[in-house]
Formats: sequence, structure tokens, C-alpha cells
Amino acid sequence: MRKDVAARLNEVVKSLECDLEVTAACGRQVATKLLQMARLDLLCEIHGISDTELQAFADELGAKQPARKDSVIYLAERRRARDSRC
Repeated sequence: MRKDVAARLNEVVKSLECDLEVTAACGRQVATKLLQMARLDLLCEIHGISDTELQAFADELGAKQPARKDSVIYLAERRRARDSRC
């Protein structure tokens, strides 16, 4: 991603963070969740995190058994595999 685009998207993220505080303070739970989703989507775009990588991370966090200390999520390998398919 070009640095100028990433910088502009970072400004949007900062704005969303302010908006999140307002919607949460006003008790607007649905609006707050939607803004959180938009923020996460932009951050993933800025940092080049794919949906598959994000899902792998979420799956690891949501695992019923605690992750072993030596448990590693190999995101770089997943990214290489994804990029090789494109």
C-alpha cells in the first residue's frame, strides 16, 4: 500500500476512534459495533492482513483449550501461499 494512502486511512481510523467513544457514551451499541468493524477493516487493509490471517488469529484466540506457549500462527506462510495463488 502506498504511504500516502496508508496515511489517509490512518486519519480515518483516528476519526473512527473518536466516533467510537461518542457512540459508546451514548449507548448506541449497534453503531459502536459497526464503527469497530469499519476500524478493524481499515487497519487490516493498512497492514496487509488478509481475511484468512485474521480468521486464523481469531480462531486461535477463541480456541476452547488455552494455546500452548510454543503455539505459533504462521501468518507469513499463509500470506506467501495466498500470494502464490494470485
